[in-house]
Amino acid sequence: MTTRPALTPSELRVLNALPLHATTASIAAAFHVSPNTIKSQLKALYRKLECSSREGAIKTASQLRIIADDDVYGGDRAETFDRARVRVNG
Repeated sequence: MTTRPALTPSELRVLNALPLHATTASIAAAFHVSPNTIKSQLKALYRKLECSSREGAIKTASQLRIIADDDVYGGDRAETFDRARVRVNG
């Protein structure tokens, strides 16, 4: 994949949360939505990013500069979560 796919704000929120949360349930709890909502958003992300896993989504998004490498590889995870939460609430 060489072009950046158009992601919805909800898909971006979930994508940014992937490095922070190990499970669908923990993402859902963080954003106060149903786990099924997160599953639907993950399915759309995988399709748009042409991948089939969380790791693949993170890797592809990092390569396309949709998310920053430091968010994935040792950046301030609390700050990343705060930015994801601001997008949801703000």
